[in-house]
Amino acid sequence: MRRDAPTSHGLATRSLADLAREAFPAAEAAAGDHAPIRLRIGNHRIAVRFDGPASTGAVLPAWRSLLADAAPDDTVDAEVFIVTSDRSGPPPSTGPVTAGRRDHMAVGDDRFMVEVRADGAGLSIWDTDQRRGLWWSASAEAIGVNDRLLPLGAVLPALLRSLGLVPVRAAVVGSARGGLLIAGDLRSGRTTTALAARRLGMPTIADAIVAVDPATRVAHPLTGFAAASTTTLQLMPELAARLAQLPPTPDGKQAVLLDTRPLREPEGMPLRALVVPTRSDATGAPVRDADPAATRATAAASWLRCAGSLPVDERRLSEVVHDLPVFELPVGPDPDSVAAGLAQILRGLDA
Repeated sequence: MRRDAPTSHGLATRSLADLAREAFPAAEAAAGDHAPIRLRIGNHRIAVRFDGPASTGAVLPAWRSLLADAAPDDTVDAEVFIVTSDRSGPPPSTGPVTAGRRDHMAVGDDRFMVEVRADGAGLSIWDTDQRRGLWWSASAEAIGVNDRLLPLGAVLPALLRSLGLVPVRAAVVGSARGGLLIAGDLRSGRTTTALAARRLGMPTIADAIVAVDPATRVAHPLTGFAAASTTTLQLMPELAARLAQLPPTPDGKQAVLLDTRPLREPEGMPLRALVVPTRSDATGAPVRDADPAATRATAAASWLRCAGSLPVDERRLSEVVHDLPVFELPVGPDPDSVAAGLAQILRGLDA
């Protein structure tokens, strides 16, 4: 995301503040008749306001385990509006847009982050000073499956940053004494590893993304889904009972419901180690201690970074994995072997 709005693009033809001043009142009016849904991420409460039941039904299942009761004084730490053009009218015009990242373009300044889809079908705004965000879609039906698995898109990193948390692209599995942060390259076997942990009775806390407090290295889940490939589902047929009623993602993965009980724990999951899965054709290949300095640097610079990250986030990601022991876990065709490798890591940590 650019911190300075480029003058060659349509978004720079009007100030970000002017765009926000027009967009937020329109969203407030559209959502005014509906009570907010309150979410909890750690000790933080976020009020999410929808413009109708269709948009609520499209994205609320992702947060089913993060729902929070209203605080006694009805206070919240952040507020997000989710509105659709078919209910609320089109978003404020941003002028012509040249795509920056794939079909999106993002600009920002010291206060506002704005991302707009090149086809005009979506707009996201985050106001750092007011800790409020806006996620505008063409319609509830136009919200794609990836956004149903993890809603808020470009708003989410900015929201977490405002709360002192950092979004981490990783999975987390839990144990009685803390969690394992599982991170690696695309197709490294991260999701397979996280779901195989359930064979040890270890709950899967998160799959694609998790919020971590860099000061305490405590992880908090952000969604109730994992996205499993066809191969993963074939290796673990027990997951069929946990498939969500959602279409496949564009890359052919299916949504799997995560474990709900641990997600209700507001104190989160302290991290004990970084686990790097690596694809292997062998069954029962040994777990290896990784080069901690090199692996942590790679993790912070690449594996753990989410879309919408800023340069400051790489430093904070380094704080997340600082001093964590690092293990390489071969991921072969047998999920029981993967689970056994995780058990070996836990025994080493407990020794």
